[in-house]
Amino acid sequence: MTRHGTRCERAAGFTLIETLIYLALFSLLIGGAVVAAFNLFETAATGGTYTLLIEESDFLLGKISWALGDASSLSLPLLGETGTELSVIPLDTSGESVRSFRVVDSDLILTTTQDAVLNAADVFVQSISFTHLDGPEGVETVLVLSARTPNGMLLTRVATSTTYIK
Repeated sequence: MTRHGTRCERAAGFTLIETLIYLALFSLLIGGAVVAAFNLFETAATGGTYTLLIEESDFLLGKISWALGDASSLSLPLLGETGTELSVIPLDTSGESVRSFRVVDSDLILTTTQDAVLNAADVFVQSISFTHLDGPEGVETVLVLSARTPNGMLLTRVATSTTYIK
């Protein structure tokens, strides 16, 4: 094709508009991938913290169940009442006379011959309540735990257990 006596040929390659469109689409794809990766890492961190809360509540309720496993009686709370401290008198009192559970400064404390903190350092005991059940005798425990995810979000778990005294 000729124009005014000269021949015009189309140059091979991309035009500036085509290049800008490709860069914009590529930027959208990369941006979406970054957001997806961020969400994936955040979800993994939250899931890890929630798993920690589940394991910690199972451990703490297991310790309380262990203490009640060989109990002869309970001194706190009184029968039919609810309290924040549990005192268990074991059948065999040769090693320890009373096992006591209570919360002090967001830690669950087991007192036998000395105090022992039962929960992990990064898990906080928000509250605990013990209800002394009658017929058959047992204890219903309600435990509220919380922990912070690596990004600072607070997760809370409520765990309940009922253990009957033999």
